[in-house]
Amino acid sequence: MPGEIFGVIGPNGSGKTTMFNSVLGQITPDQGRIELNGHDITHKSPQQLNQLGVGRTFQTLQVFGKMTVRDNLIVAAQEHQGTMFGRMFAPGDSGLGAKADALIDQFRIRHVATRRLAS
Repeated sequence: MPGEIFGVIGPNGSGKTTMFNSVLGQITPDQGRIELNGHDITHKSPQQLNQLGVGRTFQTLQVFGKMTVRDNLIVAAQEHQGTMFGRMFAPGDSGLGAKADALIDQFRIRHVATRRLAS
């Protein structure tokens, strides 16, 4: 459902990574289909899926320590906006400041938004 957050749990070898790799277009499932908002995305490439907003984070998180929390959110959001060339030469926050501010409010972290991650 819209706005819903859920987790995937299970023991080693139960297929969690295989499921994520299928959703991300890194492998094609042997059967069935994968849908996003009612559209079949089973055979989309990782690049096409990224343009649709499908992304992945790993357990080992990397942040830019000399940047603020807000600026780190902007950099992360740029991965889902436009082309590599467009991101490299886009002005400032590429218009993503408002999106970062919305996330800051959603997660109630306004009190740390301007804090640098490495002090």
